[in-house]
Amino acid sequence: MTVSGNRLLVAVSMVCSLFVSGVLWAAEESGRAQGTADKPPTSNNPLHRKVFEKWITECEVAPDGKAEKCFASQTQVSKDHQQLILKFSVGRFGNKDEWAAVAILPLGISIPAGVAFKVDDGEPITMQLQQCTGNGCLASVLLDKSLLTSIKKGKMLSVGVLPFGFPKTLGIPVDLQGCSAAVSALQKAK
Repeated sequence: MTVSGNRLLVAVSMVCSLFVSGVLWAAEESGRAQGTADKPPTSNNPLHRKVFEKWITECEVAPDGKAEKCFASQTQVSKDHQQLILKFSVGRFGNKDEWAAVAILPLGISIPAGVAFKVDDGEPITMQLQQCTGNGCLASVLLDKSLLTSIKKGKMLSVGVLPFGFPKTLGIPVDLQGCSAAVSALQKAK
């Protein structure tokens, strides 16, 4: 395995941890509403849940309460708010200087077709589909400085997936309004 491959695995394991913690948080919230769960660790980071137009920065604390990761994301749900359509996140998921993009998508996408995104009219960037669980499918890709800059300067991003049984790829639009400011805030943070 190459050094780049090792870095991707580190980024992916961090992303999976964030994904799982988000799923666990939702389960704990449901339990708390019923009075059955302990309160999860909360972030005191000033970037936590800060809104940047169409984007939000989120900070998640590890279950041990020590480690914290912050990222910028946009979440899209169905009109009735019952189903996730897409959560697209950009952040430092591995080492401080390694940025990654992560997409969480609903079940029902064609696994062999994979996932890709493009910024404005740029070339498609293939994302590695990591896993699908009962909560959705997770895809990620490391971002070099050029691609991160492209995302920050872009107007629209489109995530391409092929829903199972559909004849052509579906492009899910992601408005990048506010993404530059959100990512810049993360870059300035330590």
